[in-house]
Amino acid sequence: MGLKSITNPDIISGFRIDLSNQLSKHFQLGGMWHYSKAETEFSLNTAVISNSLTQDSDFIAGTYHDNGKLESRGMLKLTDDVNLCGEIMFPGTDPTKAYYAVELAAKIRDSLAGIKVGAGMRTFSYMQLLATNTFAGFECTYMVKYL
Repeated sequence: MGLKSITNPDIISGFRIDLSNQLSKHFQLGGMWHYSKAETEFSLNTAVISNSLTQDSDFIAGTYHDNGKLESRGMLKLTDDVNLCGEIMFPGTDPTKAYYAVELAAKIRDSLAGIKVGAGMRTFSYMQLLATNTFAGFECTYMVKYL
């Protein structure tokens, strides 16, 4: 019998809400509230960015959360409205618990919607530009069970 994926009866395994403000071209400050069946947490985060997020260009960002979480994200602009993103996250000090994901995101006016796949999860995300350098967004996660 091969490895087979089955769906969880609870459609949404967790979600998170982000609010970020880009303070300069290369520095961002934000907060995140995350809810899942396993935990609920709030964290503040800082990000160093290779290029301004408000510009339509490729970028690489590294983010540190006050709870010890570390993540790195890169975006490659495929067309004017479609981006390919890669992400790796270290949820704590144990490197064996790191996960990766690939996201395809579409620009819709002044917002970004994306589908993320990786590390046993499927995610839908949406980010809205609120002001010149302020972003708000949410992410719904569906965890896949394997037999």
